[in-house]
Amino acid sequence: MAPLATAGVLMVLVNIGFLVAGAMLTLFSLSLESSGWADC
Repeated sequence: MAPLATAGVLMVLVNIGFLVAGAMLTLFSLSLESSGWADC
């Protein structure tokens, strides 16, 4: 594969990873707040 294509695939994978991590963090904080563990 060309270096540019490899870099593009890596960028897409990194972006998907950030989206998944953000969604998991949001769901985790929401579940914590709904269960009463969060003090805010």
